[in-house]
Amino acid sequence: MNCQGQKSKSVRKVIVRAYDDEPVQLVWLGESPTRVEVARDGETEAISLPKDLVYPFSKTCFKKMRAAYEHGDKAALRQLWLHSRQPIT
Repeated sequence: MNCQGQKSKSVRKVIVRAYDDEPVQLVWLGESPTRVEVARDGETEAISLPKDLVYPFSKTCFKKMRAAYEHGDKAALRQLWLHSRQPIT
């Protein structure tokens, strides 16, 4: 269940680990030493999240995470988060 995101920092899409481990696709707008500014695609109003909740985007990984979340498969979702590429640093 390995989910590898794209390694380039120029990648704008990210996966955010939201409440109850819900995977949410957002757009990376900027960062500070400990936080990342993200927003919905097309939006300019950002929210600031800790870097450990923001992961590089992988279409395959996101689809697997959404399916596990929507089916209530918390064990599979935990494994997907665990084996995902490390949060953005």
